[in-house]
Amino acid sequence: MDSVFDIVSLKKEIHLKEMVFIPFEMEEKMKNYIKKNLLFCLSAFLLASVIALCITGTVIGQSRINDEEMETFYQMKEDEMVCEVRRYLNENGFRNSGVALTRVTDAEGNREYTLTVHHDRIDVMSDEERNDLKNRLSAFDFLTEECSFRHEFLIVDK
Repeated sequence: MDSVFDIVSLKKEIHLKEMVFIPFEMEEKMKNYIKKNLLFCLSAFLLASVIALCITGTVIGQSRINDEEMETFYQMKEDEMVCEVRRYLNENGFRNSGVALTRVTDAEGNREYTLTVHHDRIDVMSDEERNDLKNRLSAFDFLTEECSFRHEFLIVDK
């Protein structure tokens, strides 16, 4: 009987050992599973953060380029306008006129231009002739929503 008892006892012992080892193995598997999932989530979060920063940097960079491009555009239009006005004045008897274009830009980006012209012949013109010349010079204004123009003559009293 000893041998049967030993066999049954041995079976119980083996069964108990298996039960003791199974939870320990499962605990290790769970720890590894949690570590892997935590590492995956952390990696996904970091990757998403890097992508978000790259997109933000691109948008900000494009915005800055657009501002620079707009400034270049307006600078070219301003230079072109002054050259055309000078050419027009030279062709119409106002040689060597003083032509100045000043700009004031407000916080919203709206621009107010003042074109100031000086010539001795303008000093002696009547108000009607000056208004007529102002109207002709207004044809050289470049039209955009953000811009407004004024035309002035620098009159020197003698």
